[in-house]
Amino acid sequence: MKNIASLLLRLGLTSFAPATTRSATLQVKGWTCGACAAASKIALKKVDGVESVSTDTTKAEGVVTYDDSRATPQKLVEAVEKLGYKATLKAGSQAK
Repeated sequence: MKNIASLLLRLGLTSFAPATTRSATLQVKGWTCGACAAASKIALKKVDGVESVSTDTTKAEGVVTYDDSRATPQKLVEAVEKLGYKATLKAGSQAK
């Protein structure tokens, strides 16, 4: 890993940082049935860097595991909101 980092620095790629897997819980308003949650799950899985998604219709939540070098909480929220739902990041939900 040290040799790779050294090579990237010599090439001018100074923003090299190893990827970290994170988990975020999204609170979603507007889900009225299981199909709503399923559509959101499909949309979230299409975000580059998303590794897994689970949804809970009764809690109106989606838990997303993602590679933080390719995906961000904002991209996750945007993916759900493009479907017409209101999504917010649950406080304290991001963890390594």
